[in-house]
Amino acid sequence: MENAESVAEGTVAYIMSALRSIPSHVQNIRSGAWRDPALLDNAEGILDREIGLIGFGMIAKALVGLLRPF
Repeated sequence: MENAESVAEGTVAYIMSALRSIPSHVQNIRSGAWRDPALLDNAEGILDREIGLIGFGMIAKALVGLLRPF
């Protein structure tokens, strides 16, 4: 699959976005709650965490390569 690396990059972005609750932060900012100190407390990341993969096709193999430094 030609796009496996691109899909894997997007997957890393989605994983990090979900861990840091980016969608809910965007919603809070749009509603005017961007000064809420609780927004600054979310420092979740993927460093030293386990990430499970289902299957091990071309996309998963590319994803493993991108996640290896974490």
